[in-house]
Amino acid sequence: NNKYDLIGLFNTFDHMDDPLLILKKLSAITKYIIIGNHPSDDAGPQHSMHFPEKFWQNLNKLIPNIEVSSLNDEILNNSNLDKIHNEYYLISIG
Repeated sequence: NNKYDLIGLFNTFDHMDDPLLILKKLSAITKYIIIGNHPSDDAGPQHSMHFPEKFWQNLNKLIPNIEVSSLNDEILNNSNLDKIHNEYYLISIG
């Protein structure tokens, strides 16, 4: 019984004290989550968490029934941008 089609977290996920708990709670009310983060090698000291590529690749081991896809190439291929500063991921639940 998802209440929302899509929830987006932009430049907030890496500031959370318990991001896995937030993802688990969000996965109960939506089918899709988009997360936009600073790259882990470019995040300043105000970011309490850093999420390297390996985190996103293994997230489905920490939270069951999810699939994580990087959106970075899709954004670059379908825009006039030469580069994107943030990293973007789509989490599909179910």
